[in-house]
Amino acid sequence: MARVLIVHDQQPVLRLLIGAVRGAGYEVMACARSSEVLERVSEHCRPDLVVTHLGLGSQRGTLSLTRCLTASQRWGLRSP
Repeated sequence: MARVLIVHDQQPVLRLLIGAVRGAGYEVMACARSSEVLERVSEHCRPDLVVTHLGLGSQRGTLSLTRCLTASQRWGLRSP
């Protein structure tokens, strides 16, 4: 089953996305803050897709998430 990581700082939107993605048959990992990403993504639990809110609280939040995901390349994640 494909894993989807959803990162969104607005709880109502996060819950809606989680429900929609799970309803489509995917495994969901969810984070409300970019700082949680490295806690959720591990060597044994890699997402196949990341869905995020580009505004993510601030420009720094989005930059932080991008840095986390780039650093995660050691776990097999690749940016386009």
